[in-house]
Amino acid sequence: MEKKKSILLAAVAVSMLMTFQPAKAQDVNNWTDLQQAIVNGTTPIDITGDITAGGDLGTLGGSNNTVTINGNRFDITAEKDADGNNQYSGITVNRGQTLHINNVGSLDTNGFNGFTRNNGGAIYNYSTATITGSTFTGNEAEYSGGAIYNSGTATITDSTFTGNSTSAYGGAISNSRTATIIDSTFTGNSASVYGGAIFNRDTATIIDSSFTGNSATTDGGAILNRGTATITDSTFTGNEAEQGGGAIYNDYGTATITDSTFTGNSANNRGGAIYNNSGTANIIANESDTTFTGNTAGGVSNALLNNRGRANLNAADGHKVVFNDGIDGSNGTININNTGVKMADGTTEAPTSGIVEFNNTVKNNTVNLYNGTLKLGHYEGGTINVNGAEQQVAESWGNFDKTVTLNLNGGTLDTLDGAIRDYTVGTLNGSRSKLALDLNFADDGTATADNFTINGGNATLNFSDINITGDLPTTSGAVEIVKNAVDNITLGKYAVFTNDASLTFAQDTTNKGALAYTYNEDQGGLKAAVDYADGNRQYDMNADETITQDLGTMQGSGSTLTIKGNGYDINGDGHQGITVDRGQTLNINNVGNSTDENSKGFNGFSSSYGGAIDNYSTATITDSTFTGNEAESSGGAIYNSDTATITDSTFTGNEANYYGGAIANYSTATITGSTFTGNSAGTYGGVISNSRTATIIDSTFTGNSAGTYGGVISNSRT
Repeated sequence: MEKKKSILLAAVAVSMLMTFQPAKAQDVNNWTDLQQAIVNGTTPIDITGDITAGGDLGTLGGSNNTVTINGNRFDITAEKDADGNNQYSGITVNRGQTLHINNVGSLDTNGFNGFTRNNGGAIYNYSTATITGSTFTGNEAEYSGGAIYNSGTATITDSTFTGNSTSAYGGAISNSRTATIIDSTFTGNSASVYGGAIFNRDTATIIDSSFTGNSATTDGGAILNRGTATITDSTFTGNEAEQGGGAIYNDYGTATITDSTFTGNSANNRGGAIYNNSGTANIIANESDTTFTGNTAGGVSNALLNNRGRANLNAADGHKVVFNDGIDGSNGTININNTGVKMADGTTEAPTSGIVEFNNTVKNNTVNLYNGTLKLGHYEGGTINVNGAEQQVAESWGNFDKTVTLNLNGGTLDTLDGAIRDYTVGTLNGSRSKLALDLNFADDGTATADNFTINGGNATLNFSDINITGDLPTTSGAVEIVKNAVDNITLGKYAVFTNDASLTFAQDTTNKGALAYTYNEDQGGLKAAVDYADGNRQYDMNADETITQDLGTMQGSGSTLTIKGNGYDINGDGHQGITVDRGQTLNINNVGNSTDENSKGFNGFSSSYGGAIDNYSTATITDSTFTGNEAESSGGAIYNSDTATITDSTFTGNEANYYGGAIANYSTATITGSTFTGNSAGTYGGVISNSRTATIIDSTFTGNSAGTYGGVISNSRT
């Protein structure tokens, strides 16, 4: 019995060793062995030399089988027929099977090349295919997917598709289920109907990929989307469509395009870069700009044709969606920085605080501005390189034409560029946006400003910035802002303060499209700007200022004060700083000069809370300096009880008796690229005392101190 038991245990041990030993790779260097290994479901398959296929590669063998092909940078080339045409098909992956392909071909070789069939010349996937570091060249399909047809799940990484073609859909790839494409390159692929590189009918995710010189005889030079496509950190250059969508044709689908560039794409008919046909196109700048330059339709500058579709343009703070090319459409809607737009993951909200910049003409759309900034800017023109050839792109300016309805639902409409320009809008509606414009006073006192000629509408224009060039006038007058159809236009009050004078603006009583202005001698300075109660205003410094009384609380419910420091200092001389009340906004730009060791910016203020700034609403501080301010309690320079955004600023030698030598944060503070030196607190947080949410990025802390806890930061929350 014991002997039988020992024999049985030994047999089991041998069986277990046989079961768990890794499969031995099969080395192949010819078509016969490769085809046999594929059909038998052998794995792994190691290719040890270039292979010329004298027939089809075959269908993956076995059910529920996983096969790995390691190409080791060798090519698999299908023999041509007597007339030089492709004749053999690639690999078929049936339901329940998995195919892994690694490193077939290289950047300098052809990889899978010369295969053909009705769908998916090289790979027809019904199940799961993972392709890494491989090349597909000169494959073709009679119907769909010149290189790959996917009806399952395909993941493609670090791969190259060159010169693949189809007589119908998807020169390189046709996707009917789920495809993920990462770090891949598509060059010179073509489709006789739709999607020179990719035709998508379901879900495609494309990341860090490039599309160059692809073409479609009909629509979608690079991509035609009829499902859900997300495209991130990708480039589209010199793609062409005979009809629509030089780079992308979005046909009743949803395309989310983030941090990508479109250069020199063209369509003979419509949509030089993108044709959005009754779909949703989300175009986003999140971590870098999304730009359109040198794209054309029918030889005319055009980035986007929005035909009965919805284009959502969203940008993060510090980034832009830039159109150096025109936008056209037919009953299209363009939403700028609207809420509710989703990022590529389908759940994260898209940003809404950045800039959308039109540097060319927008036509035949309804444009809705919700948040952030809509900039009507200027493109200087220049040379772009398209598929090895230089092309000139003409200079252009942002504008609308009379076919556009512009609805002002929030944010800022910005025409600032230091020059006076004439703009056109068909219909102008809304009251919730602000307008930033240029105004010039000539030597003879004549005033001209950026202006809008409209056909109709009902709008209230409130101002956030009036950039004055030339000397302030010493007499009263009026300057035209809106021309034609002005009966339903309201112009809000505004004021510009300098150190020693002010200019106040209000709607003219005889011409509703004009701003009447009044010069107020000896009514300048920061205190006068803080106390102005009739609307938004700016303090445009032209010298250093020493404060002679407490600045106190900003006046004007819901108003905005913008301080343009122009490098000058504000000496508080022991007085209380500015208090920002609920619903108000304080913007501080370039107070002090960080490159001048003698410049102190906001300095010498003293308050119970927030020596220089006591914020209970919204404060945005950029490129400014805070030196030697004091708080009896908290926040030597700044006390924040709502939302504070601080960028590229310097805090030196500020003090608080208790909390936060430089900043006391009791709500939400974002601090970027800033420097903190020699700040101190009596108890907690030599620099920052945080009791809610503080985000600190790329900032420097040196020689700060606290009496009890947190020489730099005392954190009790996030």
